[in-house]
Amino acid sequence: MSFYELNPEPRALLITTFFILICTSMYCIPIVYRRNKLLPKILVPCCSMLCLAVTALLAAIFRTIDEGLIMSPYSKWIIEIPVVFLLLLMLAIAMYLVFIIIREYDYCRHSITSSSIKESIDHLTTGLCFARPDGVVVLMNHRMDELCHQIIGTALQNANLCWEILSHGENLQNVERLSEGDQPSFCLSDGTVWTFKKEILDGVFQLSAADTTQEYKLVDQLKEKNKELRAMNLRIRQYGEKVDDYTREKERLETKVNIHNQLGQVLLVSRHYLKNHNSNTKEILDMWKRNIEMLSMQAESASATDQFQTILEVARSAGITVEIEGEAPKEKELKQLFTTASIEALTNAVRHADAKHIHIKLSQTEHTFIISFSNDGKLPAEKITEGGGLSSLRKKVEQHFGEMEITTIPQFTLTLRLRKEGGSVTW
Repeated sequence: MSFYELNPEPRALLITTFFILICTSMYCIPIVYRRNKLLPKILVPCCSMLCLAVTALLAAIFRTIDEGLIMSPYSKWIIEIPVVFLLLLMLAIAMYLVFIIIREYDYCRHSITSSSIKESIDHLTTGLCFARPDGVVVLMNHRMDELCHQIIGTALQNANLCWEILSHGENLQNVERLSEGDQPSFCLSDGTVWTFKKEILDGVFQLSAADTTQEYKLVDQLKEKNKELRAMNLRIRQYGEKVDDYTREKERLETKVNIHNQLGQVLLVSRHYLKNHNSNTKEILDMWKRNIEMLSMQAESASATDQFQTILEVARSAGITVEIEGEAPKEKELKQLFTTASIEALTNAVRHADAKHIHIKLSQTEHTFIISFSNDGKLPAEKITEGGGLSSLRKKVEQHFGEMEITTIPQFTLTLRLRKEGGSVTW
């Protein structure tokens, strides 16, 4: 089948296809001339001219046939060429042009070109601009352009002028300048902080912008920490200046507690003697002598063990039964606290509750020593108000990171939770 025998629609389609090949070949000409290979530089222009010639001839013949004009012998010879030949020519040219385009695409993907460099710079999260010494911009990414619009309100057209504004000039009202000079910083309306820097690299002016939001947040946190440390150092200095006063106050408190405990013991025994007259008079007199010596600062403080033994003797002399369940603490400070608490519990049980029996329960966990004192005396009619003895005991317990609790149901119970040495307890 020849071109003459085709219907008008296939003729128009064939001519259109060749016209598309002309456009494609014209697109490929700049591509092949950027490369070093000689053969594509010859074949692609030849394909373009061949397609142009075939298109022009087919269009002229199509018009002649359509208008019924007389054709020349040369035109008759062309229209008698089989359509298959035209189709094969069209397919060969199309495949070669597609090959050129695919090779160019593959080359762009696997080679560093000016376009790939520009694309990579545009995708950077930091702002970047390269300019000549006179300020003419050579390369700039989108981030730098956005930052210039947000800070100075205009596009970056002259790098030198832009740097002068950034380092010492005026910025927009919704932008806060944090620093100026060689590395100016700005806080934008969205809360981000950007720091700019100028460098000269091989005669090229480089202007960069980095997101320093996290760094500034860390600096603010560091300032807060330093503020707290300064306040702590001030308290430490004040404590150092008054440490002697604190020490004397602590000694006076311990002396008051000791006097309170010793006098409480001798008063209990004396009270029992006055009621029953069945106690050892000489022992009571000796206790009074020791208290008088202590008040005159002539007697030394007894050890925790001796004090606890004295407590038991006083309790027996006062007609009170003391029941101990568990093992007493072995650490020195815990022993002292246990002795002090025992004296206070015994004194209050006799003075306020007329108790005859006191139960002391001692238990412990990995980090905690628990001591509870309970008695069979009368329950308090009103809410317990901690006096000098209980308040002093609570202060001592809390100084050792412990906890003191008083309950009255179903019976009066004083409970101490003390932290062992090296233990870590959160109450």
